[in-house]
Amino acid sequence: LGNAADDGIMPSFSNAGARAGYALGLLQSRARMLADLLQGDTVEPPFDDNNNLLFLNTTCTNRHCNLLSIGGGPGYDFLGAALVASFHNERAAFAAKAPAGYGTKNQKCTNTNLTIRATVYDYEPGWTDLVETMTRVAHSIFPTSSANNYQCHFGGRCDITLPLSTNINHCILKDAPTTDVFVCQYCVAENAAQLRRDNFVFFRNLLDLAPEGAVLVFTETTHRLWPELVAAMSGGFEVSFPFLKRGRNGVCLLVRKKQEARILSDQHLATCKRFALHQEMNERRQQNGFVRQQKKKK
Repeated sequence: LGNAADDGIMPSFSNAGARAGYALGLLQSRARMLADLLQGDTVEPPFDDNNNLLFLNTTCTNRHCNLLSIGGGPGYDFLGAALVASFHNERAAFAAKAPAGYGTKNQKCTNTNLTIRATVYDYEPGWTDLVETMTRVAHSIFPTSSANNYQCHFGGRCDITLPLSTNINHCILKDAPTTDVFVCQYCVAENAAQLRRDNFVFFRNLLDLAPEGAVLVFTETTHRLWPELVAAMSGGFEVSFPFLKRGRNGVCLLVRKKQEARILSDQHLATCKRFALHQEMNERRQQNGFVRQQKKKK
């Protein structure tokens, strides 16, 4: 996987045993990372309005979230979002029953039925059974009364190196206009060579079709590709480069659809310039014969 990210060439997940090992090995870190982003647990607020990415704030407005997981493999994105929603549902239910004057009673939570409907798309169709397993596991750990609030299924294959108009992406083309949150974790770097060929056309199409206020969430092994991805976007949108408070995760990228075109702030321009310089340095290192060392066996 490290070599794939360095070379920008997609690895193969056709081996069932490798998929199972991948699912177990990265379950905690991937689900936690998205949960932290959706909860707004970042060094600075993701956007100027200081709202959470979903509907998960202290006013708990009546909101249903459609989440589209791109290259979502075993279902990490669903689990991360469902954990956050479940926490807020249980918190709101407790606050509603708390005695007068209790600390959380003052939170005006008008809805304790926050729902997640997630659809996973991936180039490898073999992830289907693991997505189903992840959904069953999620239902087993959430309270029985609210398990149906969190649903996930495998929607089919997709290819992020091709336009949404191609046959393999036709289901995403249909779902994009009604999606609130798009998540693409650790898929950009390993497909960078093909993505650059058409100037990130898949994600440009996605933003064009997304409804107002929808958020595209990107996480990756490196921040060096974010300037290219942001530069490829068109129309009205705003960006954020959040850094999570915990873990050793790098800088993430959030793109929010906003009809009023917004010029990148001086701070964002400076950040992109710095990231682009890092990319130039990395390319120079690759040209000088850098070879990634094998992991040491424990």
